[in-house]
Amino acid sequence: MVGNWKFCLLGMVLLTTMELNAQQVSVAATPPMGWNSWNHFAEKVTEADVRSAADALVASGMRDAGYVYVNIDDTWEGKRDAQGVIVLDSNAELRIPSHAVMLA
Repeated sequence: MVGNWKFCLLGMVLLTTMELNAQQVSVAATPPMGWNSWNHFAEKVTEADVRSAADALVASGMRDAGYVYVNIDDTWEGKRDAQGVIVLDSNAELRIPSHAVMLA
């Protein structure tokens, strides 16, 4: 009978530890929300379109509601190199010249 209380105590300690660990594991406080250029513009998106969408997210209050991402999907990918790695399309910088600056 004495062994049973030790087993129960061990079980309670393990459950408490598991519960504390579960509470410490976190995911995003909100889902990643934002605007994606592909949905409307596809490969015809311009830098002005992207800047306008970002300004609209701020002006409308959407940024404060958690919409903080502006995803530029402009078919940046070109052909694959000899190793099979996708390389930047040489025209991508012509469509959105500030790519590198906007990512910084």
